Amino acid sequence: MGSNIEKKIPKVQRCYSTYLNPQIHTQFDAHPCDDNEILSIISNFGINKASGPNSIPTTLLKEFSAFLIPPIKSLINKSLTEGVFPSIFKIAQICPIFKKSDKTKCVNYRPISLLSNLSKIFERVMYNRIEGYFERNKLIYDYQFGFRKSFSTEHALMSITEQIKANFRKQIFSCGVFVDLEKAFDTVNHQILISKLKYYGLNENAILWLTSYLMNRHQQVSIDGKVSDLKPITCGVPQGSILGPLLFLIYINDMNKAIKNSSVYHFADETNLLYTHKNTKSPKKNMNKDLKALSGFVQTDSHLM
Repeated sequence: MGSNIEKKIPKVQRCYSTYLNPQIHTQFDAHPCDDNEILSIISNFGINKASGPNSIPTTLLKEFSAFLIPPIKSLINKSLTEGVFPSIFKIAQICPIFKKSDKTKCVNYRPISLLSNLSKIFERVMYNRIEGYFERNKLIYDYQFGFRKSFSTEHALMSITEQIKANFRKQIFSCGVFVDLEKAFDTVNHQILISKLKYYGLNENAILWLTSYLMNRHQQVSIDGKVSDLKPITCGVPQGSILGPLLFLIYINDMNKAIKNSSVYHFADETNLLYTHKNTKSPKKNMNKDLKALSGFVQTDSHLM
C-alpha cells in the first residue's frame, strides 16, 4: 500500500536538502550495550503481547534472562560494530483484526504488524542511543509533541489553545488548519531518511546499521495459522517497531522550515498550521501560501533529486 501511494506523489524540482540548515557538526556514536541495559529492556516486555516471528516466548525470555543476556549482548554489540542488522529479524507478520461490517471486505480489517521480540531488543539499544543524542543536542523540533518523553497530546493542545487565547486578548485573528498526511509512516523514502540521518551527525557504523535495518525487509499475512508468501517492503518505517516512530520524527523534523507564515505544531504525523494577524483578509492569502509550501515539502520529501 505504501509503495502504491508513493508512486502517486508528484515529483517537484526542489531538492529535500533545501530545507536543511548547514551541516550539523556534533557526532553520534553507538556505544556498546551491557548486561544491565539488556536486562532492563527484557524486564519491560509485556508477557501478554504476541512475541512475533523468530522469537523466544517472552515468558521464557524473562525466566531465563540470566542465561540468555550474555549471548544476546554479544550479538547486539557485534551487530553495532559491523553495521549489520540480522536478516532473520526483518520479517513482519501481519495479522488482520476484524473491526465491523462485512467480513469479506479487506477494508473492514485493521492490520497488526508483529515483529520478533529479539528484534525489539536490538532496536531498543539503538533507540536509546539515537533518542539520547537528539535530546542532548536539542535537535528535535520544539513543537513536536509525538513519541517523545514528557510530551503528550495534552501538551500539544495546550500549546495551540494558549496561543489562540493570547491572540484573542490582543485582538489578533487566528487561523488554524489541521493536516492529515496519508499513510505518512508507510511512504517514508529510505534513501532520503538515511541522508537526513547523516546530516544530523550519525557516524558511519550507525548509518550502515540503520541502512541494513531499513533495507530488504519483508512481510507476510497470517490468518488462522496459515501464512502468505513473503512480499518485499520498499518504503516506510517498520510498523510495530521500536525505532519506526523515532525515525519518522527525524524524517519530518525540518518540515517547519518550509512554512514561512504560520507556526507549525506536530503530534507525530498530525500537523497543525496556526497563522495569526490583525487583518482578517491576511490569513486566507498567507495560509494558502503555507499549504502550497507544505505540499511542496511533502512531494520533495518523497523523491531524491
